[in-house]
Amino acid sequence: MIDNQEKLQDLISKAISSGVVAVDTEFVWEKTYYPILGLIQIGLSEDELYLVDTVAIKDLDPIKQLLEAEQAVKIFHDAQGDLSILCRETGASPKNIYDTRLAAGFTGLAATISLRNLLAEVVEVELSKSETRTDWAKRPLSQQQVEYALEDIRYLHKVYQYQLDMAEHLSVKDWMLEEMKSFDGNTFANDKSAEDLYKKVKGVNSLNAREIAIVRELAVLRDETARKINYPKGWVISDHDLTKLARNVKGDSKNIVISRGHWGKNLQQHEQEISKSIEAALALPEERCPQPRLMSSEDKKISKHAGKVMDRIRSTCEQHKLDPMVVTSKAEVTAIIKGKKKLAKLTGGWRGELLGASINSFFD
Repeated sequence: MIDNQEKLQDLISKAISSGVVAVDTEFVWEKTYYPILGLIQIGLSEDELYLVDTVAIKDLDPIKQLLEAEQAVKIFHDAQGDLSILCRETGASPKNIYDTRLAAGFTGLAATISLRNLLAEVVEVELSKSETRTDWAKRPLSQQQVEYALEDIRYLHKVYQYQLDMAEHLSVKDWMLEEMKSFDGNTFANDKSAEDLYKKVKGVNSLNAREIAIVRELAVLRDETARKINYPKGWVISDHDLTKLARNVKGDSKNIVISRGHWGKNLQQHEQEISKSIEAALALPEERCPQPRLMSSEDKKISKHAGKVMDRIRSTCEQHKLDPMVVTSKAEVTAIIKGKKKLAKLTGGWRGELLGASINSFFD
């Protein structure tokens, strides 16, 4: 266990020099807005594995050095999840990241495959599920917890080499490594727009336009409050109570009844800002209020068109044993058809090589 600054710096210097490093994290995310980092696993080989105790060590600048080291490949499985935590904790701008889950989509498997299934497929090892609900911030860790954490990185070097060889065999190695560059500089900051926040509120589409406008304003305020006090959003006010409040306003920003959650228990403290958010929604012209997301005949037509485009992309991918998800998604294709996204992503780089000039005809 690496539990002090000097040991951590020595390990990271050694890791960077090794050239290829397996990395994983263990965290707790139940009672806070942000996950609490409990461990960072560092693997230099199958037999040289380390646990970094992030409860004992507060200065993680050496981890930032590792993430930013261009001369060292960092192997993750589902890199986005780990990088979103590590970059927030360290302020790193990552370089030279390799994601075994993404790579699976280039090597004959699904790009959404779990680590457990990937290891079973590639190295014929079955991971334990015993500590999936453990509290990684609690000390001391049991020997069972330690072994579980180490197993997550033990075989990543083997998987990495297997995937490089398989991608070479399938003549997609250059494409795969080009796609890995999408991680460079990407911190996966969890900054959601107002549009993203309100659309994820359960039950929002059962409301009318004015009520949805109220939910949109309050969803932003809820998120700001949750970040400030580091609570899960649902602990500030649940989706059910949020939509109920929007229904009950009835044009009066003072008509605030909340009985549960942080806002309910501290209503006097938050009433003014809640009322101000409601007033902003009530003042919107009717035409600027968001409409319920009900599928119109035009939406159905676009969805059918997007489905046909994906069928053609899927057919092309099958020839190279690619998971279509590494190329694009139906949601992205739909956005292109609607003009909300540009076709350029599918015509440039390795995707352009794969799909060729005919991609334009897919959207006709």
